[in-house]
Amino acid sequence: MLFQIWYTNQFKVNISANQLAIEKLFEKLPIWTFIDGVLVAPVMEELIFRGIFFELFSKLINQ
Repeated sequence: MLFQIWYTNQFKVNISANQLAIEKLFEKLPIWTFIDGVLVAPVMEELIFRGIFFELFSKLINQ
């Protein structure tokens, strides 16, 4: 995050609306935003992609 701040300031790069929303969340709810980004999001991704898609693909392949 520090590199991104330096980079955007150094090269006058516009920050996207998504990045601004994330930064506002970090300002208002830093602990919950961290927990969501570090714990909840990866677990949900694994459940969705490994649990649902791999199961679906294995059933399609084994038919």
